[in-house]
Amino acid sequence: MDYKQRNSTLFPWDITIQDCREATANVPGFRETNKQGIICFNYDYATRNSFPSYSTDEKTKFLLKVRRECRGILFEETTGRLLCRKFHKFFNINEMEETHQDKIDITQPHVIMEKLDGSLIAPIYLKDTVSWGSKAGATELSVKVEKYIATKTGSIRYDEFAAHWLKQGYTPMFEWCSESQRIVLYYAADLLALTAIRNIKTGEYIPYDDMVKSAAEFSVPYTGKLEQSAHPSLKNCKNTAELLAAVQAMKDIEGYILRFDSGHVYKMKCEWYFDLSKSSSINLNQEKDIWMLILDKKLDDTVAQLSAMGPLPIRYQRIQQFAIDLFAAIEQTSSRIIENLAQYRKEGKLRKHIQGLRDIPSFEKKMIFHLWDDEEDEPVAVQKNKVTRNIISLIKTNCSSSSKLDEARNWIGDQRQVVQVTAAAVSCHGAVGVLPSSLQSLMFGDDYDQPLSVGVLPSSLQSLMFGYYYNQALSVGVLPSSLQSLVFGDEYNQLLSVGVLPSSLQSLEFGDEYNQPLSVGVLPSTLQSLKFGGGYNQPLSVGVLPTSLQSLEFGYYYNQPLSVGVLPSSLQSLEFGDRYNQALSVGVLPSSLQSLVFGRFYNQPLSVGVLPTSLQSLEFGDTYNQSRDSIPSLRLLVDFNQSISLSRNFLIVGSYEVIKLPKTTYPLILSTTFPPDSDYHVDEFDILTNNIQSEQLITTLNPNSINYDPKHLMSYPISHRDYISINNNKYFKLHSFPYSTNKVILVMCESSNELYVYKEIDYSKKNQNEIENNRKEIDQSIYDKIQFEISTMKLFTNDDMFIQYKDHQDDIDSKKINILTHFCEGGDLEQLFQSIYKWNGSQQGKQNPEYKYILESEIWVYINRLFQILEKLSQHNLAHLDIKPLNLFIGHDGQIVLGDFGCCHYFVDQNHSVDHAINDTAEQTTRYANIVATCIPWNKRVLLSYHIKISTDRYSDDLINFVKKLLIATPHDRLSLDDLNGEIVNQHTQRISSFLINRRQILSSTTTLILDGEFNSPLKGLLPPTLLKLKLLGKFNQPIGWRDIPDSVETLIFGPSFNSEIKLSPLSLKILILGKSFNKPLVEEMPSFSLFLKYRNSNRYNIYRHNDPDQTIVNSYIKNNVREPKAILSINEQCYGIGSIERNDKLLDWMNNHTKFSINLGHVKVISHVKVSTHPHLYCQINRSKFEQTNRHFRNFNMDSQKYNKEIKKLFELDQDNIHQEFEHNNNNQYLNIRLLILKPSQLDDTVNLLDVLSNQVFNATPSPDKTNQNFTKKF
Repeated sequence: MDYKQRNSTLFPWDITIQDCREATANVPGFRETNKQGIICFNYDYATRNSFPSYSTDEKTKFLLKVRRECRGILFEETTGRLLCRKFHKFFNINEMEETHQDKIDITQPHVIMEKLDGSLIAPIYLKDTVSWGSKAGATELSVKVEKYIATKTGSIRYDEFAAHWLKQGYTPMFEWCSESQRIVLYYAADLLALTAIRNIKTGEYIPYDDMVKSAAEFSVPYTGKLEQSAHPSLKNCKNTAELLAAVQAMKDIEGYILRFDSGHVYKMKCEWYFDLSKSSSINLNQEKDIWMLILDKKLDDTVAQLSAMGPLPIRYQRIQQFAIDLFAAIEQTSSRIIENLAQYRKEGKLRKHIQGLRDIPSFEKKMIFHLWDDEEDEPVAVQKNKVTRNIISLIKTNCSSSSKLDEARNWIGDQRQVVQVTAAAVSCHGAVGVLPSSLQSLMFGDDYDQPLSVGVLPSSLQSLMFGYYYNQALSVGVLPSSLQSLVFGDEYNQLLSVGVLPSSLQSLEFGDEYNQPLSVGVLPSTLQSLKFGGGYNQPLSVGVLPTSLQSLEFGYYYNQPLSVGVLPSSLQSLEFGDRYNQALSVGVLPSSLQSLVFGRFYNQPLSVGVLPTSLQSLEFGDTYNQSRDSIPSLRLLVDFNQSISLSRNFLIVGSYEVIKLPKTTYPLILSTTFPPDSDYHVDEFDILTNNIQSEQLITTLNPNSINYDPKHLMSYPISHRDYISINNNKYFKLHSFPYSTNKVILVMCESSNELYVYKEIDYSKKNQNEIENNRKEIDQSIYDKIQFEISTMKLFTNDDMFIQYKDHQDDIDSKKINILTHFCEGGDLEQLFQSIYKWNGSQQGKQNPEYKYILESEIWVYINRLFQILEKLSQHNLAHLDIKPLNLFIGHDGQIVLGDFGCCHYFVDQNHSVDHAINDTAEQTTRYANIVATCIPWNKRVLLSYHIKISTDRYSDDLINFVKKLLIATPHDRLSLDDLNGEIVNQHTQRISSFLINRRQILSSTTTLILDGEFNSPLKGLLPPTLLKLKLLGKFNQPIGWRDIPDSVETLIFGPSFNSEIKLSPLSLKILILGKSFNKPLVEEMPSFSLFLKYRNSNRYNIYRHNDPDQTIVNSYIKNNVREPKAILSINEQCYGIGSIERNDKLLDWMNNHTKFSINLGHVKVISHVKVSTHPHLYCQINRSKFEQTNRHFRNFNMDSQKYNKEIKKLFELDQDNIHQEFEHNNNNQYLNIRLLILKPSQLDDTVNLLDVLSNQVFNATPSPDKTNQNFTKKF
């Protein structure tokens, strides 16, 4: 399930029963109940920890959102349908860190609604009937409300109104205010008032004005709103702090609800109500009052009130923690009572038996008897709900005196003193001495972020864990000398100086944000275990890690080279994160190391001597943040006392065996022993004792072949008697390659254990006379050909596109030359085809076959590489003349490598000699391709061209046509690299329209690249890091993946064919334009997901879409600016002044004293609500003729020709882009670019320099504009 996508909105969409269960599982206070087939999720009580606001894990983040919905959310049991979605959990301003007054911007569109002092109730539609229920579902309150509605039939059409919205998928919510259901305030008459209407699927609230309009149609009362601009106490409030202070000073009302158009909602309560409810007048020096404050659920109001005055006092932080402990104790007591009840029923005890039991407290008997007559199969959650509420009710009764409170404490203590908090401890003000001197373990909550002074932490402390947000500098002496274990939260990122960490510390763990350099002496000499978080990536020098260290774990991003001596000689366990991919030299890993784990991306060969003989376990390919015991793995039993060298494909153990590993995604584990439980391992091979079953070994396969079966190994035993020598170096023979006229053998170097390919070529003359005389003569042509082959290989030394030359030896006596080249471990294309063919054959007849094939994206990579190889050959006037799958090898990076230069020749044509330099590489390569093509007989080329078979299900027409064009018989019609050339538009702009390109075609000066026409290839590795603007037009329709587009790109434009997934956009992106075909889901806040993005700044950007069929973009614009209907209209680069905006179905009207223009939204071709800008606005691109049909006066409307200043001109930089190829050009003004720039009320009040900043344009033949149009503040 894609939780990244589900997290893309403020409220969770499509909530299910399972979502709610996962969100509330094991969270104290939350309950799932089932009444007559209606499942309800609600909570009896909430603490500070009930509603966390932050998580780095996408699923957890989503479930935390769902938990805030579990306050009376209802489902139909049989269908799982969501029936009723009441208010999400929202808080008082200053109650939570996230609702602090400084984080709330009241300049954003909002309404201030009266907060009624009643009970929430909402209807549901079930079996064609409207029913009513509170947060707990159908209750006594439901009966009262339904009776009230019945008395209003005819005058107020509550049920009709409810049915009207429920049938459309919305939940209307009401507040029931009644003297019979009195909370605090007195209401003379019963009132059922509409407070909000919410979309059941999306959770979005309809705008207040729309709600009022609908309520009026059915004569339904609704909650009033406060006009801030007209209220004498509020009209001058400039920020949230001032607004809250003004509300708190009001009387005769509970407070107000601050509701933003974005969906955010906050409570503001009056101090008058606060005092009336006695939540602030109690004596907090007495413990009974503290208990009452918590159990009456008024602690949150108190905290919010105090937080508005400054940092929350320590005593109230302690009271918040006490509340958590108190409710946890109540939960434990409830669970114990329910378990005892179940046991009594199982034993067949009767009520009278329990009554006579002396070892059961009377309190517990009372709770049991409350449940005694209920159904035995009643769900435990329902029972727990009842018991918890009864316990809370009884404790509140006992809060009348301190002696009775002691009795209540015993009820939930169970002789274990679960909650023994005295009033003195709760109300302690001092910092030093707050924590008891006997404290050994301390864990702070996620919100704690206060500085600690020396002496606060007691000298008895052994274990300390900070929460998520803690990020305070620590001075020497703050951490006590007794501390042994220290864990920092994710936000901690402070520089540590020598002496801060105590000399007693044994275990240290940093969070994900920590990325500070460590100097020698910072880590104490007692440290045994060290774990870095995901963001740590600092170089380590010798001496930083103490000699006591035994276990070291690096996080996701660590990728620094390690020198000899950095890792201490005491180290036993070492684990690298996914990003680590550095070569290790001999001596880096200490001789004490027993366990070594590499991450996902490690792909470096390990030569002999790198791995210490002390090693017992070596693992590759682990998945980040997963348990290695829960995923399949391939385990090999080895002896690390022998020399071991290893790469991704081959393992060389000691001096007796070379093993080619299966091509599998399973992690590889090398160890000295097998674990007792190996259920999760694909297979285990006992290489240590050579105890491998014969059916597990494959000893005859070509080493270039690929084995997809993880249950088999390809083994090549080493015979010390069977070797060859080249220049006094010994190479053991492993396997003879087939399909070659010469002797070709895979060999292993005795001294380095490296693998090579040995080729033996006989250059003697072959005639009967020589054979009879037992003597050999040189065949000079063959000898020259071999020498040419060697010189050609040396020409490409260190070029990874060609097989690398190692050595050669000329045996004059036997007339043979032995050539040694490096071995490509990935095999060759021929063996790749054969391996896939063989594997697919083995899948036939299986119930769930898993067929393999080469992905088209990989094929294009191969083609691109092959073109680069041809280009390089042509630069040296070389024709290979033997390019075939058998000679195209696969390197360690998956790229193809050309080998076997035995047929290679120089080519010379009539215009150029071998020694004459040719600068036009495209011309070279084209000529080379033509020469090579002539080597294929004409009839065979025709056969290949017209009879080639490529699956149209797996491969695109572009690829199929490309291959066929390469095989056309006539050179004039055949595809060449001339067809791949692009055009240079200007100094910094380049357009390429061929179906395939390589990076070398993109000029270093290019900052704007247009890929158009036939181009439709993967982007991976293609684009340079200097691009600022990228247009992917024409036929382009490839998925956008990890790093496909460089982080330099600010403007990204997709053409009409694009409709693929955008997995990741560049972090630099400012403008994204999507074509007419695009209909995929898109996360507007990208990039904001995946662990690696946590450590990089994520930017928001503006999205331009081809059309707006559901008018969601226009609705967003109108919704965000419902309170500010004034806007500046610009058409192309002309300004028409300030006017009002009005929406009439598909028409968006702009008007002022001079004129009116209407935008028909059905005619709009490109549209965007541009939010991320110094000038937020609505942008529309529309056909000029269509616009003139709607606005016939536009053609004759005259404007002055004065221009905008530079700042405003930035808005128009896209206007020259033919964004979606709707118009051939704009020379004849075929389309118009229309913008509506919103003006805030504060900007209208002080309009100083409008015409200076915008346009200085005035209407010809019209009176002078009014003051509003004359001036405009530069702060706009």
